[in-house]
Amino acid sequence: MKVAVIGPGSLGTLYGGLLADAGHEVWLCHYRDAYVEAVERDGVRIESDILDRSVVEADVRATTDASEAGHVDLAFVLVKAHQTRDALARHEGCIGPDTTVLSLQNGLLNERILSDIVGPERVLTGITYQGGDRGDPGRVEHTYTGETRFGGEDMDAAREIAGVLSEAGIPDVEAVADYRRRIWEKQIGGVSVKPLAALTRLTCGGMVADDERVDLMRDLMREAEAVADAHGIEVDVDYDADVIDPLVDSPHRSSILQDVLAERKTEIDHINGAIVELADEVDVDVPRNETVTALVRGLEASYLDEE
Repeated sequence: MKVAVIGPGSLGTLYGGLLADAGHEVWLCHYRDAYVEAVERDGVRIESDILDRSVVEADVRATTDASEAGHVDLAFVLVKAHQTRDALARHEGCIGPDTTVLSLQNGLLNERILSDIVGPERVLTGITYQGGDRGDPGRVEHTYTGETRFGGEDMDAAREIAGVLSEAGIPDVEAVADYRRRIWEKQIGGVSVKPLAALTRLTCGGMVADDERVDLMRDLMREAEAVADAHGIEVDVDYDADVIDPLVDSPHRSSILQDVLAERKTEIDHINGAIVELADEVDVDVPRNETVTALVRGLEASYLDEE
C-alpha cells in the first residue's frame, strides 16, 4: 500500500514508521525543507517500551511537494484540526480519485471538512489513544498505547486499512460503524480539559485540585453531551471516572496549553467552538462553552495580533 502522512508529528511518525517497516511505501508530507532533508538522510526511528521491539528503524520518503509521491492509496491526516484545509491544499498532489483519506485528529468537525474536500464516500474518521513524544525530525518515543477506532461510509475500506495497521504492529485497531459516538466520547473530555488548561495555565492535576474548576468541567461536559444527544448520538461518559479522576496528580500539560505558551493558534474552534456551532444547529443552549470559547479566542488574539 502506498501511504502519505500529512502532518508527521509524533503520531504520524509512529504510524508512518511502522507501516514503512512492514514494507509499505510511506511518504511523510511536511512543509519544512529541513525536516524533509533530515528524514531523507536519517530515516525514522521509534523507541518504545510498548511494542514487541524497543527500537524500530525504517527508511521513509519525505517531501514538501506531495506530487512527488503521486496518488496514494491512503492519506493519513494528522495535522491540528485548524490546519486541515491548508494542509490538504498544500499536499493535494498525493490525493487521487481512489485515495482513501483517514483522519485521527482531535476535534468534532473533521469529517465535515474532509467530506467537503474529497467527498464523504472516501473519508474515514475516528480516534486513537496511541501517543508519543516527538524529538528531532523522524524521531519519536512511543509513550502511550490505547485503542484506535475509525469508520465511514466505506466500511470495507475501513476494515482493510484496520487490517493493514494491525499487521504493521499498531496495537488494538478496529474498524467500527459507531465511529461518531467514539469521536464524541473522546472529545467530551477535551471540551472540559482544554479550555481550562489554556486559561489557567495549570497542569491537568492542578486543574482538578479545585472543586470550583471541577464543577465547571462537569458543566462543560453536560452541555456537550446534550448537543450530542440532540444530534442523535448517544454517548456514555462517566465524568468523574473517565475524565476527572485520571487527571489527579497528573503533571501533563494539555496540548492546547502548550500552544498558548508557544503563542500558536489553538484548536479551540474545533473543540468548544465546535460545540457552540453544533449546538446552534439543534437549538441547544451552551452558555459555558460559549464563554470559554470566547475567552480562549481572546487569549489567542493577545499574541496573534488579532485584536
